[in-house]
Amino acid sequence: MARTLTLELDDAVLRELQAEASRTGATVEAVAEQAVRARFLDPLEKWIGALDSGVPDLATRHDHYLGEALENEGRRGPQTDDLR
Repeated sequence: MARTLTLELDDAVLRELQAEASRTGATVEAVAEQAVRARFLDPLEKWIGALDSGVPDLATRHDHYLGEALENEGRRGPQTDDLR
């Protein structure tokens, strides 16, 4: 069941949502919903704390680190080790 939620957003947050909507061709509402889903329905959450990574803020910044890794891979392209 879907429900309506009304939010008051800071101008800076709204600008970010609008920019992302513009980049992706989605509505601002869809971008906001996706952000909420990503925060509260994170598929990696069940693995938080399962391993000692040596990265003290991995539990809270895992999306940042995954994005950083993907960005770095995009710059260097796939390596032969990645294809195994």
